[in-house]
This record gives sequence, C-alpha cells and structure tokens, in this order.
Amino acid sequence: MPSLPLPPLSETSMGPSYVDPYIQSAYNSVLDAERRATGSDMDLMHARVIGFLMIALHDFRGTLKLSAIKQVSKGVRSPLTGQVDSAVYELGEMYRVHLLRAFRKSKGSLPPPSQHPSRPSFTTLEDMLKDALDGSGKDHESVKNRALARDGFCCMLSGNYGYDRTSVSRLPELKQSALRMVTTNCCYILSESTLQNVDPEDPECNDNREYTGKVLSVLESFGLGSLVRSVSTLNGIHHLSNVLTMSMQLHDLFDDLSLWLEGTGTPHEYNICVSDQLLMPSDIKERTVRFWVHVKDVDEETLPLPDPALLALHAACARAVNMSGAAEYMDKIDCDAEDLQVLAEDGSSSGILLEKMRSIAVFS
Repeated sequence: MPSLPLPPLSETSMGPSYVDPYIQSAYNSVLDAERRATGSDMDLMHARVIGFLMIALHDFRGTLKLSAIKQVSKGVRSPLTGQVDSAVYELGEMYRVHLLRAFRKSKGSLPPPSQHPSRPSFTTLEDMLKDALDGSGKDHESVKNRALARDGFCCMLSGNYGYDRTSVSRLPELKQSALRMVTTNCCYILSESTLQNVDPEDPECNDNREYTGKVLSVLESFGLGSLVRSVSTLNGIHHLSNVLTMSMQLHDLFDDLSLWLEGTGTPHEYNICVSDQLLMPSDIKERTVRFWVHVKDVDEETLPLPDPALLALHAACARAVNMSGAAEYMDKIDCDAEDLQVLAEDGSSSGILLEKMRSIAVFS
C-alpha cells in the first residue's frame, strides 16, 4: 500500500467538539509537521506514522481506553514551541522501531506446522482434545497444542481444520466435514521474537534486553500494565491470550501486519481486514469471525481467548505501518540487511547499519 496523506481532523473520529481538545491540538500539530516535511521522505513517513497511529488508537478507544492516544498526544505536545515538528518526527521513528516492529514478524522462516511426527493416532475428536490439553502451556509446543484444543483444531479465521495425517485425517467427524483441511501454525500477536534471548545472565543478550525493555515501556505507557506484567514473567509470551491458530497463509499475512482484526463491539467478535483486498484468501467466506472456547466444560479462565487489547494494538500498528508507507521502508531495510554480508568498502551499507543501530537507541 502506498503512503497516504493524513486526513484533516474533521474526517477522523477525533473531530467532534466533545473530543478532548488536547488530543485535537496534538493531531493538528502532526498535520503541520506532515505539511512541513517536504524536504525529507523519512520525516514525512514518521509524521504519518504518528498521525495514523493516533487515528487508530482513538478509533479503538472502546478497547484500549484513552490512555494510549493521550500518551501519544503528550509526546507531540510536550516540546517547546518551535520544536514540535522535530519532536513529531523523532516520536514517529521511536514508535516505528519500538511498537510497530514489535508486532511484526522477524524475517526468518515460519514456525513449524502445528503437528508432531510422534503424535499418536486418535479415533475421536475428544481424544485429541484431551491429549492437546496436556503440558504446561509455558513453551511454544505446549501453548500451540492448547491453542489447537481451544480453537477446535481449526484455523480461527477460515474455520478450516488443521491437517495432521496421523490423527486428524482419520477422524470420522472431520471426514464428513465440508471444510477444507489446511496446515496450521501457532500465531503470536505480540511477536515471539520480541521477548526472545533476554537472559539477564548472558551478556550477549544485552541488546535484546534493552530493546525488549523499550517495547514494554511503550506498552506500559499506553495503560497496558497488566499485560506487560503478564508477558514479562518467565515464558509469558507463550500465554494463550497472545496466540491464535491460523493457516500458514493467514499467519504470514498477520505477522507481516498485512492482515489484522478489528473488534465489532461484540465480545470476541472481529472484522477481518487486509492492506489490499487482493491478499484476502479465497477460503475466507465470512469477513466477520467470533472466537469461542471449543472444549466442553472449560471456561475462558482455563483456556483464555486472544486478548482484545492486544488485537486492537496489533490492528492500530497494522493501520499505521501500511498507511504511512513504513511497511515498504521496513521491508527494504530487512531485505537489504539479509543481503548484507559485510560493510561495503565504500560505505554504501552504512545507512542499513545506522537503521539497525536506531532499533537499540535509548528510549526516554
């Protein structure tokens, strides 16, 4: 999706007179910064990151409350008069690195499909549910199995059953189903890589710990303290509230922020949104989905559904990264970094290294 200009205040949900004038003033300052960023594509992109992020955070205030939009507004309005433009650009860069990136996949291979070569064969779906509920739920394999049970061994968006030739394909319930069978993955909302390699005893993890700390500081400043405490615990990133079962194709789109879920106002009901309608898979028959626990006599406390606040923040980041043009920029940086083996003698790779260094800049 190409970069889009920010809409005027009157065309956003922040426009009505009853909206906090502090928020309105902050957004108008972002519009001014966008208009004055004619000499720098980076400044223009970062102004739009802030603007589209503000629009999305305000649109999702029913789930995220007003804490998040007020925090962004505070960052825009705090600087002295005359310094607002540069503050907007710096703030946009900080949120791109320490918020948008945290919800976007690292450019590696996808996790293994949701099956295991040693899994026993089952004769009923109930047997599969019981087996999947074994385990602590505090590591990738365990939470993947528990999510499969919670989600009825289906992709949560398409409803298609996950394929496992040693078990699922033998169940009579599934053989009689008209639904397709697909390979599924355990999909993290807040990227699993964000909290990886942060061992406090390992000095080689210092950069990762610093980056993770800044990401969690942003979430805390948005009023998501309980979420931060949850994911900050040992293996907290593997909590069921942070994962969905998805087909591999949908997982890739979701991780890339090309697909996101926007709440409808009904608990655990979401509209499926994509950055380009050409990306919408053909097996998505309904654009609105509702999540529920598929295990009998088990409640949401035992098998929590995906956290609405996490999904709302993921959606806000997806809107901002696509509409601001940051998605194309981040794709290019990732692609260049993968191709870069050593720093070119002529210094042509210094921009890539500088961008990577910015990801560990001190957050204040």
